[in-house]
Amino acid sequence: MVDPDESTRRAIRLALDGKEPAEIERAIEELAERTLRLAAPPLAQGEREPLAPGERERNGQSRLVGESPAMTELRATIARVAPHRSTVLIRGESGTGKELVAREIHEASGRAGRFVAVNCGAIPAPLLESELFGHKKGAFTDAVRDRTGLFEDADGGTLFLDEVGELPLPLQVKLLRAIQESEIRKVGDTATVRVDVRVVAATLRDLEAEVKAGRFREDLYYRLDVLQVMIAPLRHRTEDVPALVEAFASRHPDGAARFTGAAIDLLQRATWPGNVRELENTVERALVLAETHEIDAPFLATVLAPSSAPSEPAPDPAEELSIKRATRSLEADLIRRALEATGGNRTAAARLLEISHRALLYKIKEYGLGGRN
Repeated sequence: MVDPDESTRRAIRLALDGKEPAEIERAIEELAERTLRLAAPPLAQGEREPLAPGERERNGQSRLVGESPAMTELRATIARVAPHRSTVLIRGESGTGKELVAREIHEASGRAGRFVAVNCGAIPAPLLESELFGHKKGAFTDAVRDRTGLFEDADGGTLFLDEVGELPLPLQVKLLRAIQESEIRKVGDTATVRVDVRVVAATLRDLEAEVKAGRFREDLYYRLDVLQVMIAPLRHRTEDVPALVEAFASRHPDGAARFTGAAIDLLQRATWPGNVRELENTVERALVLAETHEIDAPFLATVLAPSSAPSEPAPDPAEELSIKRATRSLEADLIRRALEATGGNRTAAARLLEISHRALLYKIKEYGLGGRN
């Protein structure tokens, strides 16, 4: 349990002055629970509320959405790696749902302990050691009491180290020892504490390149990369987009709105540099801003981020095979280039194109091209 800070404790005691000590402690515990719930990060790709330990096995529910070959393989990989205690390195672009996959591994593992997640890049380096391993009272300024770290919080369960590539080198040594020896030492302590923790890590960085550059320890890299799980970007599994849209829309208060077939097609053709997280945000934005219960492609194009918009409309398969259309496109392009090369002189352009001046004038009018006589 994470305690509120001492000033909050004092405020609660003053507010409950005259109450029984047990009542005061219950109030503190309730505040801590509310703080944890408010601080819990949203799942990048989660379509349901987190399951209690063991609940996944009882009802067979998985938060992974999609039946594409990439997702089928991902589920199979999770099933293979989950029962083992070996460390896992999850790789994937931002927004693909690495923490969700780590949770799935934990819930399928049967480990009785908690799933504890930490973003190594979000905590200042001087505080990260205390966050991971805990500290003793008086270990440093502001260390007014003993504190357990995340390794102890995850004892018997899984510790997810997101953005592990951001760890400073000195801390990498201590992490390596914790994984190898299954023991930790709190900041300011001389004794070690045994822990049973399965470490799952993830990173956006190219750790092989970081090792070559001397920014990441080679021995730690190989210790983390025992089992590897790759998550495909959304652009490589666009057949999952309709199911994801349905899942995201069903969680929204305005989820009764329907996405038309053309709107779904537009979402499937988008590039999604932000992957599933960006798709979720786009669906929510469309549901909030829509004035009708039907979301069509023209409206959706107004809420789609420019960086995700398809570069061009999807070609009609029948038109792709049309010799007539291809010939017209090539002819118009050649005339345009000839006019540019001659500064718009149509007589000179006709000579370059090896057609009559009259034929060129007709085609310029047909294709809506310009130029001077």
